Amino acid sequence: MNKFMTIFKHTFLTNLKKKSFIITTIVSMVLIVLLFNLPPLLEKLSDDKSYTIGVVDQTHEIYSDMKSELSLYEKIELKSFASEDSAQKAYNDGDIYGYVIVKLNANNFIEAEYKAENIVAFELSANIEQSLSTIQFHRIAKELNLSSAEINSLFTPVKLTKTPLGEDAKSESDIALSYVIVYILLIAIYFGVIMYGNMVAMEVAKEKSSRIMEILVSSVNPITQMFGKILGISLLGILQISLMFLIGFFSLKSNSGTFTFDALTLDFSNIPLSLILYGVLFYLLGYLFYATLAAMLGSLVSRIEDMQQTIGILNFVMVAAFLVSIFGLTNPDALVIKISSYIPFFTPMIMFMRIGMTNIHFLEIAIGILIMIVSIIASSIFAAKVYKGGVLLYGKSNSLKDIRKALELK
Repeated sequence: MNKFMTIFKHTFLTNLKKKSFIITTIVSMVLIVLLFNLPPLLEKLSDDKSYTIGVVDQTHEIYSDMKSELSLYEKIELKSFASEDSAQKAYNDGDIYGYVIVKLNANNFIEAEYKAENIVAFELSANIEQSLSTIQFHRIAKELNLSSAEINSLFTPVKLTKTPLGEDAKSESDIALSYVIVYILLIAIYFGVIMYGNMVAMEVAKEKSSRIMEILVSSVNPITQMFGKILGISLLGILQISLMFLIGFFSLKSNSGTFTFDALTLDFSNIPLSLILYGVLFYLLGYLFYATLAAMLGSLVSRIEDMQQTIGILNFVMVAAFLVSIFGLTNPDALVIKISSYIPFFTPMIMFMRIGMTNIHFLEIAIGILIMIVSIIASSIFAAKVYKGGVLLYGKSNSLKDIRKALELK
């Protein structure tokens, strides 16, 4: 037990003091603060610059309507030009930001060409396009002798009321809130499992490549080493992720905890505690399962340069699990989602996604948790056997082929 605690403390404290860990933690926390304070920050930093746009109206009847429509946008000013040459000269002199050539086609519909150096200023071009579309609509309505009431009736939207059925059914705002929270936590689970799992493999490979492993093996049982590293780095991950969630929580509090999105108000102060707890649980289950396999593969590598190639298959599986879980956010009841939520490599993310997005029965959750526990125990037993022999293997790594050799040396 003393040797296990020594490995555990050494792994945790060594990685905790690393500049890479400290810098990553600080940068992540700063990014989280910026993310949750982005709307007010963008509002403060918004561009107050006004744009003068030239209009070459070849129809001689649309410019006044454009001026009336675009008067709604304070940042846009229009200036009329008799020809494109005069507009181009004004642009070259810096008097205008760009210019629009307006004409009518053979069907008497408005056609326009917008010219400017920076045509990717989407808001500006979109406003111009919207104003011309409105003008064209009114021109057609006038030709059809439609009254103002008839014109307004064309724009009357259909009111669709969404009513959830069932006692436990979620409202639209609850679903939207769950979507955002689940999406954020899925990213956290994905990066946390891959990053800290790879860290375990890298720790093992580093010690082996520097021949420190030979000294450790003679004094500490390899199984004790493996689990000491896995749990030491797991504590490191919990610490880092907890700091990120705390800074995110206080950032939300500073913004009253609410955001408005597509006419829906998302109240982050009402996040179900159970959802957060399930997120933490499935992160830990996913990490322990992944880390045992990563430690096993790390023990087969003699050079750090071979590490990424050896562990690449695990990373690929995690990427696949993440992509399937993201797909499941919009279709959580799909058969492929339900089936894959019981596959150990996919369970941590997909089962958690189903918990957040559907009214899943607790029995299904319990089965998923049980599958992960059994998988962790099975992978730990197998990984321990491979690890015990793998740390004694040196030479060129043949990746998965070395597993058989390691089992023979255990």
